[in-house]
Amino acid sequence: MIQKDKMKNQNKALEMAKYAYQNVPLYYNYAEKLGKNIEQAVFEEIPVVDKSFFIEKGMSLLSTRYISKYLQGKLIYSRTSGSTGKCTEVFWEEQEEIKSMLSLWLYRKKYYGILPSDKLCYFYPADDGSLECFEEKNRLALSKMLIIEEKFDAIIEKIEVFQPIWLILQPGIACVLCEYIEKTKRKVPDSIRYVEFTGEYLEEPVRKKVIEVFRCKTANQYGSKEVNSIAYECPEGNLHIMEDNVFVEIQGEEEEGEICLTTLQNKAMPLVRFNNEDRGQILHHVNCPCGNRNAVLKLLAGRSNDWILREDGTKVHAYFFIQMIQKINLQMDGAILQFQIIQKDWKSFDFYLVIEDEQDKRDIADILLDKVLAAMGDDTEIQIQYYDKLLPEKKTGKLACFRNVMQL
Repeated sequence: MIQKDKMKNQNKALEMAKYAYQNVPLYYNYAEKLGKNIEQAVFEEIPVVDKSFFIEKGMSLLSTRYISKYLQGKLIYSRTSGSTGKCTEVFWEEQEEIKSMLSLWLYRKKYYGILPSDKLCYFYPADDGSLECFEEKNRLALSKMLIIEEKFDAIIEKIEVFQPIWLILQPGIACVLCEYIEKTKRKVPDSIRYVEFTGEYLEEPVRKKVIEVFRCKTANQYGSKEVNSIAYECPEGNLHIMEDNVFVEIQGEEEEGEICLTTLQNKAMPLVRFNNEDRGQILHHVNCPCGNRNAVLKLLAGRSNDWILREDGTKVHAYFFIQMIQKINLQMDGAILQFQIIQKDWKSFDFYLVIEDEQDKRDIADILLDKVLAAMGDDTEIQIQYYDKLLPEKKTGKLACFRNVMQL
């Protein structure tokens, strides 16, 4: 039965692959370059691609069947957060996006009693930098630019006034909020009964601290903007794959390896055999007491961010710098293709950038210098280095967007 379900999902993925290679310029040009006839291929013969395949590809990412909706402004558009140091545009058709999230909402209700109508608080990457927070229907969105210690009181006050039922938090943000709440003895709103982690690898000590501080249920939700929900944690602690939304496979010689994804819903910008640069293992024979028979994904490595350290002992979340890059990309039409930021000392930072256009390099250097000095002080030392490509670390297989290498 398990093998039959796996083949059924793989066949759906093969259908999406053939659709993509017929209708998306990026894919059919790639197949032509490789001399491959995808129409006659079995799934294992479809090429595996990574994020570099999509960087700065513009309209060639889109299916030709959705160009009209794109021109009419009817597609949902966003950029990935850049937590891996690579910036990618993402497009969704509204109904396909809703369908991709359906199972996640069903499991949120089944496992934790969370409904779409429940008041939610979350942090967002404020690309345009215009708002620190905004309310939309039953949601309170807080900018990640608020994740600096002098703003924590304002964050807690806004949450107290809003009285959310649940929170979506990156583990790094959850950790620093818990530290601040404990240090200041602030009262957590009694309304909060569930916290969902996403966006970074979840360490169990972080989960335990959140449960202790917020006195609520928690779950891990593994996903990405490109495909939305990939896997969701049940109350038994198993991360079940969303098999109606995405086909997940492991690339590697052993059972463990790199996670590859094929969307089953997003036909506007389909991802096919996409290596997302995380590592994991798929367990197919888990008789989970929760009743979910979908395969279980065991994450072995994920994204995590160091913290920007200040000489007075305070910490600033790495998104402080990430959003500077995002704002520049918004202003410069995605000119920064890859980036990494290294903190060498309290006031010393290296910026490694991949930028193709020479004029863009000069303009971006001026903008970046102004932004960093304004934020960190005029005595801050900044070095900008340009590369053709930034490669992940051999040990982790990741390209961390920010690293602190200070010798304390």
